[in-house]
Amino acid sequence: MPSPTAARLKTIGIHLALWTVYFLYECMMLAMVGQLKYLVWQESVLIFCLYAALFYGLGSWLLPRYYATKRFKQFWLYTIGMLVLYGALRFGLVLYLLPKFLPRLMYPYLGPWIFLGMVSYRSLYFITLAICYWAAQRAIRTERQKTLQQEQLRLAEAELLQTKLAFLRSQINPHFLFNALNFLYAETYRHSKEAAQGILLLSDMMRHTLSENEQDKVLLAEEVQHLQNYIALNQLRFGSRLQVEFNLQGTPADLRIPPLVLASFVENCFKHGELQEPDSPLRIELGIQQNLLSFSTRNKKRHGPKEESTGIGLDNIRKRLDALYPEQYTLAIHDEPEHYASHLTVAL
Repeated sequence: MPSPTAARLKTIGIHLALWTVYFLYECMMLAMVGQLKYLVWQESVLIFCLYAALFYGLGSWLLPRYYATKRFKQFWLYTIGMLVLYGALRFGLVLYLLPKFLPRLMYPYLGPWIFLGMVSYRSLYFITLAICYWAAQRAIRTERQKTLQQEQLRLAEAELLQTKLAFLRSQINPHFLFNALNFLYAETYRHSKEAAQGILLLSDMMRHTLSENEQDKVLLAEEVQHLQNYIALNQLRFGSRLQVEFNLQGTPADLRIPPLVLASFVENCFKHGELQEPDSPLRIELGIQQNLLSFSTRNKKRHGPKEESTGIGLDNIRKRLDALYPEQYTLAIHDEPEHYASHLTVAL
């Protein structure tokens, strides 16, 4: 990041370049109408300095310091004073000071009222430019502050969410939980292999749910396995009556993703979906092409009682994606009368 001094020097250089371009533009306009021979360069440079003083005095001092802070009395007082000073300097410079040092080639042919009109027109012209300059600066500054506030809010929400997740994890002793599940699995296996399989699936799901690393991301292959375990466990609950189609295209390789992002969409389908009709199965599509992930779900809505959800919710998923993949993902939700669909693409 450049230092404040370097940034200020860069801004000054840009302004000087713009004033130079504008001065050359006016000279070109005079040349086009055959008036360039009347131009006195020393006089023009001095007058342009007065224009710049009027421009910056209004656009960089009076408007932001007094008008923007609603100190209108001081603003109008100083503005009138500046205009009077500008007019006095302009008249004194052109009519008294410069004639002593430079030949007069233009103004002797103009009457005082024409000269006054010309000066007033040019003053109004640069006053208008100064107002536009201040307004543009203010709009840019406001937009930057808004963007910064949104970024700070996004980071604060992401930090709060991570804090909540860490707190929930801290309430569970993983070693006790997995030891208990292993014991239940061993005891249940003697009597029901199907029930034991359910405990094993549940153990793997809990291990994935409580997993955490420095990046708060897990291997995509592990997230896919978690989805398959979740579907298999629910099939055990409902006697394999659930109609679920899971289509995986591509290889997860070493790609990583925040845990439970994909699982929340699938859980939402089980919570709200009618999954026992062969003609309307739950369709889950997961495609991987290089580092681009495409994930979609579509299910028929259930109009009766809903399953209770234990997930962290789609709203929180969106916040996590905003925090981890700003402007690198798209999420489309289609809430139709009879069907519900979601489509997520993420550049991992």
